[in-house]
Amino acid sequence: ILLDLMMPIMNGWEFRSEQLRDPKLSSIPVVIMTADGRAADKARRLHADYLKKPIHLDALLDLVNDYCRT
Repeated sequence: ILLDLMMPIMNGWEFRSEQLRDPKLSSIPVVIMTADGRAADKARRLHADYLKKPIHLDALLDLVNDYCRT
């Protein structure tokens, strides 16, 4: 899941917390994308990867490729 933090209804942090509570969904990998440079620590605590905006395509593709190998 490529997850932006700024979403209507539920923000990205709330989404990830809810996802982790559901055993059927908790193992789906998440990459949090945000311009907030302070988000990396919180992303790690929520067992998610993190990319800072603006997203560099090579970094995104490398991360997705890593997930596809596992």
